Amino acid sequence: MASGIVKESTMKRFACVLLSVGLTLLVSYAGADAKIRVVATIPDLADMAKNIGGDILEIKSLATGV
Repeated sequence: MASGIVKESTMKRFACVLLSVGLTLLVSYAGADAKIRVVATIPDLADMAKNIGGDILEIKSLATGV
């Protein structure tokens, strides 16, 4: 009787680990090529964000130059 409980507990743990690994892989592949969107209030802040983030950011500035 005790071995049945141990087997059930082991199967539940295995299922949880398998589900966690599967979801992690799914999430990592889904957003791998997506850019991070950044909104800056003024062009100076947009330029700073561009210098820090580079090509991984999609930057929009709410205000324009003079």
